Amino acid sequence: MGYNILVGHRVFIHQEHIPAIEGNHAFVTQDDAQNTANLVIYKIVHGHLPSVTLKDLDSLHIRR
Repeated sequence: MGYNILVGHRVFIHQEHIPAIEGNHAFVTQDDAQNTANLVIYKIVHGHLPSVTLKDLDSLHIRR
């Protein structure tokens, strides 16, 4: 389970696994994926790189 971020009708970011952690681990819940996607969108809109850190995941309470 992952997420897509679209610009118009085109996929801008396709993320299949939890970013910032080693290995290929899927999100445990759709809510975890959605919350991470929302953070990435927030960062893009506010002029930041769309990167996700372990601190970001912890602040979102993303289960790993």
